[in-house]
This record gives sequence, C-alpha cells and structure tokens, in this order.
Amino acid sequence: MRLRREVVGHMNSVCTLSVTSFSLPADLKSSSRIRGAAAGVAREAGLSSSRIYDLQVAVSEAVASAIEYCCLPGDEVRVEVAWLTDRLEVRIHSPRPYSAALGPRLLSHQGGFGLPLMASLADQVIVRRRVGGGATLAVVFSLAPCGLPTG
Repeated sequence: MRLRREVVGHMNSVCTLSVTSFSLPADLKSSSRIRGAAAGVAREAGLSSSRIYDLQVAVSEAVASAIEYCCLPGDEVRVEVAWLTDRLEVRIHSPRPYSAALGPRLLSHQGGFGLPLMASLADQVIVRRRVGGGATLAVVFSLAPCGLPTG
C-alpha cells in the first residue's frame, strides 16, 4: 500500500483539510485496509463511533462493488479519503466503468446489499464515469460545522 497524505488549500468556500490517497490490488482482501484508513481519518475529523461504524460498512460495500463490477484480475483501485470542512468523502477509483458483465454476483443474485445499503448509511453516494475511462464510487458523510463532533 502506497500511502500519501497532503494538506490541500481552499476550493470555493469549502476547505480541504487533508487527503489521504493510496492504491491497492483490486482484491476483496484490500477492503480492511481501506476501512481502517477511512476510520482513522473519521476519528480525527470528530465523527461519532456510530457514524464511524456506518462509514466502515458503507466503505466495505463501495470497495466490494467497485472490485466486482469495475475490475479484472491484476487491476488496482485508487482510494482517496478526503477530509473537507463540512464532510468526509471516501472515493474509490476503478480502472474501468461499471459493467454488469464484470459482476457475476449481480446475475446470480448472490451479492450484498450494495447501493441501497450505502445510501441508507451515508449522507450521499456518488457513482460517476471518469473522463478518460474508469469509474468513481464515493460515500460522503457530513461533518458538524467548525469541526465539532457529530452525534
């Protein structure tokens, strides 16, 4: 795991406090490392224990979805955990766009709860096709104003 953390300046009226980014093999075993990194930033940002648990579950589903539907053996996923003044975003960037053909569980109905579960836990779920190829799946958790802990 190659880890890079940087403090970033202002973007419009929202200040990015830090971005932690790394790449991992597109393997479900990578999920625990991604969850751990996201939980560490969430604790620093003042997210409550219950919201950190929600974040970890949503991130697990996001990673599984990205790997199942956007990756082939040998691919890597790039992960960014961005702490902004008003929210925490965990972004999973995959090398290919979403495709049901890459996700055998979708067709056999053996998958998890995926997007509905992420949407029930996170404040926002974003799925987008990236310019130049690939896809990004992000889960967003709102933070209390001025960095105060959330309930």
